Amino acid sequence: MVDYMSSTHAEGLRAARILVVDDDVDILTVISLFLREQGADVATADNAQDALHRIQVSPPEVLVLDLMMPGMSGAELMVRLREMGLHVPTIVITADTEAPRKLRRDGQEGMLLKPFAMAELAEAIIRLRARTRPWQA
Repeated sequence: MVDYMSSTHAEGLRAARILVVDDDVDILTVISLFLREQGADVATADNAQDALHRIQVSPPEVLVLDLMMPGMSGAELMVRLREMGLHVPTIVITADTEAPRKLRRDGQEGMLLKPFAMAELAEAIIRLRARTRPWQA
């Protein structure tokens, strides 16, 4: 599937610092390639522990986070970040249809159910950046 992005979408992602976390290497690759093509500065992690380390070293503007991963889950990572006093605007990506109900109380800013179109992800990131960095919207 090919998503055609408008120049507005590409402009909205340009220079965004994004950390993508997913244990599925294929999904991780597709998302990161797409975001890089749009001009985003993308880092990746294939597990939550690595993501936690990356966030502590260099917090991203936006975290795109798979919820269900072996070891530390995405939900556990969000709790750990909150306990550490780190707020990273987060878009959860998941195949778990029960996730919206569970996550409302955990403070994530956005959620996409897998499978989703890359345009949906781009729009979610742009909306989140506009809310968290209104002077750049």
